Amino acid sequence: MTDKPKPSAQAKFEAQEKWRFEKLSAKLEKLEGKIDYATLKIRGRTEDTKGPSHAIAPHMVWLHEPYFVRAKAKVKVPGIPDIRCFFLQSCLRSLKDVPGDVAECGVREGKSSFFLLEADEAERDYYLFDSFEGFSDPVAGKDSLKSAIDPNTGARIFDGDFDKVAQSFKGHSNVHLIKGWIPDRFDDVADKTFAFVHVDVDLYQPTLDSFAYFYPRLAPNGILVCDDYGSAHYPGARLAMDEYFADKPETPIELPQGQAFIVKRG
Repeated sequence: MTDKPKPSAQAKFEAQEKWRFEKLSAKLEKLEGKIDYATLKIRGRTEDTKGPSHAIAPHMVWLHEPYFVRAKAKVKVPGIPDIRCFFLQSCLRSLKDVPGDVAECGVREGKSSFFLLEADEAERDYYLFDSFEGFSDPVAGKDSLKSAIDPNTGARIFDGDFDKVAQSFKGHSNVHLIKGWIPDRFDDVADKTFAFVHVDVDLYQPTLDSFAYFYPRLAPNGILVCDDYGSAHYPGARLAMDEYFADKPETPIELPQGQAFIVKRG
């Protein structure tokens, strides 16, 4: 029986360097996770106390998709979290062969709309509905809010500026900004078919009204997304979606970032 050959000094050195590199890489990955978690905590976007959220860790591919990066660089207005915007982009890109336009119920300053426009691979019209006067009145027993009025300012919560938002969409000839309480202006699009519908109005009644109007006009294989389905702050959104789809063939699919969606059966 012959002795195994001893590793050369070079082989020992390379093995040691590989071990050091792997150990350093593990430390860096752990540090990245801690930084990501600290960022989320500062922004108030997580209640996770057990560890970092890896959904926004730097190695996640979605953060580097060109259409997301372009939108992120251009859009400087407040709105839903970036991870929710990316989900909307991903949905829309899956619909490039599904005919129909885009509807958004709840616009605020247009963040999600701009992200969608940047990602769309089809030629569509966008119909964006909002009162631009803030929340409508909550429904007792359905919504957690007692009033739509901010006690500190006397204005409605999420009060908006129609002219400012309209100016920001200047140059987008396919965007139609429609001002009015939901559902008062929905009949402006009575003859349209939609491939994608995004409902972000937080409260029970306008959420229910949005589903009731747009689901029948959603194309087969089209997607409808409810933004606040998973938010305990706005239980009316979840209640409205569960009620509306209770007798429909689709069942809402809930996502960890707070959204839920359905894909309309053909």
